[in-house]
Amino acid sequence: MTSPQHNSWGMVAVLSIAAIVAYIDRLVLSVLFVPLSQDLALSDTQASLVQGASFAVIYAIAGVPLGIAADRWNRRLIVIAGVVIWCGATIACGFASSFAELAAARILVGVGEAALVPAATSMIGDGVRLERRGLALSIFVMGQVIGGALAVTAGGVLFDLAQGGSFNAALAALNLTGTPSWRVVLWLVGLLGAPLVLALLCLREPQRSERGLGDARGVRNVFAEFAARRDVLLPLYLTLACAAISDFSIGSWTPTLLVREFDWPATRIGVWFGGCLFASGVVAAVVSGWLTDRASKKGASEGALRWALLSAGIALVTASYAVAPDPHWLLAILLVQSTASSICSIICVITIQLRLPNELRGVGSAFTSLGNMLFGLGMGPTLVALATDRLYRDHAALDISIITVIAPAFAIATALLFVHLRARARARQ
Repeated sequence: MTSPQHNSWGMVAVLSIAAIVAYIDRLVLSVLFVPLSQDLALSDTQASLVQGASFAVIYAIAGVPLGIAADRWNRRLIVIAGVVIWCGATIACGFASSFAELAAARILVGVGEAALVPAATSMIGDGVRLERRGLALSIFVMGQVIGGALAVTAGGVLFDLAQGGSFNAALAALNLTGTPSWRVVLWLVGLLGAPLVLALLCLREPQRSERGLGDARGVRNVFAEFAARRDVLLPLYLTLACAAISDFSIGSWTPTLLVREFDWPATRIGVWFGGCLFASGVVAAVVSGWLTDRASKKGASEGALRWALLSAGIALVTASYAVAPDPHWLLAILLVQSTASSICSIICVITIQLRLPNELRGVGSAFTSLGNMLFGLGMGPTLVALATDRLYRDHAALDISIITVIAPAFAIATALLFVHLRARARARQ
């Protein structure tokens, strides 16, 4: 007979695969923009809106109500519905014939993917015992990291295969001969949802535990409960927002920096920069899960937050990576910076989940996603651009502009964690 714990890790595996698929569908457009823009006659502004705003805005807006739904209703069915919507919408992107149709499909991708994180983290919170919950949540986060890396590599490989005629026989059988390769790629990655839905149907909805809020689950009471916990939650959410500003700034502008400063080609950047982020994400997920589980066993969540504070300090010091005189040194320092940043963020995410009762974990995750989108994607890259164009008025100052944004972000994050830990220590005295 299969043990409940075995079933729990099977659930974590399936949800992590869902995170991989979500990030592939979310980011695969980044490697298809040139042929896609040419076929649909998109301007650079329209292309950026399809990739960014049309997805991010609705993802942020939909996240909170879907988080509340995850705290009330069957989470497995919410995840399944989300997969069907975002994968179906990804396939619809492959049929788009105009900017409006593509933007509408991307909005639906955002709606579907907004359902995953709140429901999945709530399921993991109930399905995995406390002393292993940190590792389980970090594995789920690792799925997002792997998906982000695979979106570029798998998307590029599938595009090359389509260009080489590998799918011509199947297209001919479907009377789709001559279909542009970028459409084929979107159809293929969208179809990843079919086996994923079958796997999700095999899961059981975890029994909700640790319920203690009674009837305090109405929408107004949800926000009242968060307001009552602001002293233990707000510093962590603000820390995550600061880290997101840094992470999105680095992800958006480091490739451009490598081109401008060192004349690196796109293929080399994809391998080295993508590999750097992938390695840092995997290491950070494993380390963060181990640290939080170790702290949970000792009954002291502040122990893990001390490591988050140390990591924030390291991320602050290594924010100077952008001015390294050699591209390999730049990436080596960035590897340290990105690992430290991710450890800080993941520990904060897990700590928030551990501090919330069952009835608030879904919406708690939604607030995290909301901050990542509004502050990280919404502010980070733009602040770097403004520093370059308005503050320094020199495109050659991109390295300084990156530091100008990410160093203060982690200075604030470090200060927030330090003050929070001091306040918690005084409260225990």
